[in-house]
Amino acid sequence: MSIQLYQTLGEDLLASFNEKRYTDITITTEQGTPNARTFPSHRYILYSRSQYFRELLSDGNDIENIELPDISGEIFEELLSYFYSGKVNLGHRSGSEVLDLLLGAEKLALDLVNSIQSFIIEQHGNWLNEHFAHIYHVSNKYETFEQLRAFCSHTVNNSPEVVFLASDFTSLPEKLLREILVRDDIKIDEVELWNYLLKWGLDKNPSLKSDPSLWSPDDVESLAKTLQDCLPLVRFFQFSAKNYRNHLLPYKKLLKVSQAKVYVDLKNYFYMDNVRPTCKILGPRRGPNIDSIILTAKHTAYIASWIDKKDKDSLHFKPYDINENPYEFRLLFRGKRDGFLAINFHNKCDDIKNTVSVMKIKGSDEILGGYNPIEWKRVDCVWGKTSDSFIFSFPSNDFQDAILSRVNIVSKAVSWELEYGPSFGNDLIMIGPNLQKRCLCNVSNLPQVYERKLRNSSNEFEIVDYEVYQIRRKV
Repeated sequence: MSIQLYQTLGEDLLASFNEKRYTDITITTEQGTPNARTFPSHRYILYSRSQYFRELLSDGNDIENIELPDISGEIFEELLSYFYSGKVNLGHRSGSEVLDLLLGAEKLALDLVNSIQSFIIEQHGNWLNEHFAHIYHVSNKYETFEQLRAFCSHTVNNSPEVVFLASDFTSLPEKLLREILVRDDIKIDEVELWNYLLKWGLDKNPSLKSDPSLWSPDDVESLAKTLQDCLPLVRFFQFSAKNYRNHLLPYKKLLKVSQAKVYVDLKNYFYMDNVRPTCKILGPRRGPNIDSIILTAKHTAYIASWIDKKDKDSLHFKPYDINENPYEFRLLFRGKRDGFLAINFHNKCDDIKNTVSVMKIKGSDEILGGYNPIEWKRVDCVWGKTSDSFIFSFPSNDFQDAILSRVNIVSKAVSWELEYGPSFGNDLIMIGPNLQKRCLCNVSNLPQVYERKLRNSSNEFEIVDYEVYQIRRKV
């Protein structure tokens, strides 16, 4: 039988440390500075508890003082207390202090490294995100920081937008910046990405003025060289016309130098009708877990807000942030995948409640759609009754132009027809058998079922594709 009283042992050793009795070595931190401190200690304790000190004191090395210029006195005092007691107090410390303790523990090769990493990730996750670039550098500098590297990798893979929002974003290495810009699942508007990229580039060229109209040809050339590998990854064609004018045109000198062909295509795209760009157009970034070629995360956040009637006070309407969207959008049907015949839609979507249907109009950025809380049916000329349906329009990539129209005649909210696709009153109809070729909005000479018109024209139009989603609240 053995008796183990580790707590008593730790208390006795800590008492000997506090009393400074029989010490035979000193540790000096930050020597030569106003913050220099000296810590009397016991050679055998240092040797037993730290691989760093074990190497210094091995082979009978009779050192009487060890200097630690890279560790502050406050941090080393906490670590030295751990040598004696086996305890370290982290709860009262800030994120930066815990990181300093981690760096000190790594330098002294203590068995604390993994425990401190776990603590800072669990208790100071927001601080790590705010200082992401620094944490990214630190995690890759030290082989033992496996947990921090995993944290950074998880952030980049699951919430890459956090990287752009970090206070030290501009110190991010270009390689990682390009890895993020190439992705489809960034939950930030494209114009915001552009502004962050400019901020990063200007930080690398501190002599440049913030006003681009004041840049000399050499200034433009310098910034173009800095951003040459990042600019092709920005999806300029996903800007709204307003953002193009306000956020892109002021930098036309930069675009002319770095992406002359793209600049010409952008001018034609935003100012001339029916002129197709000659360069490759990158599609919109979708956001995570959205199986769509039409909608982005921001679209679904707006639609979710309308479902939950957050527009009730329209003067102060604040849609869900893309990170707080309470609904999953589960794809039921896609025209290009499942076929454009009406029967295909009914086979996939009938008898399913809470669906959102969206269609992309041919030859434009315009998206139309509607929410149906009741089921779809393949019957002959019957109205579906509901007071919670609505139709909507996203005329462009500028979400301020979005149009919401709630049902006004609840007895005719949705249209059930044998050869119809998802149709809402007389206001948004897909007529078969080929639903791609004949869509109508605001049918003339018929009563308007919904409050607002989605389009000025009542002409028929064709669509590029359409999708139907079942909406389910996240668990």
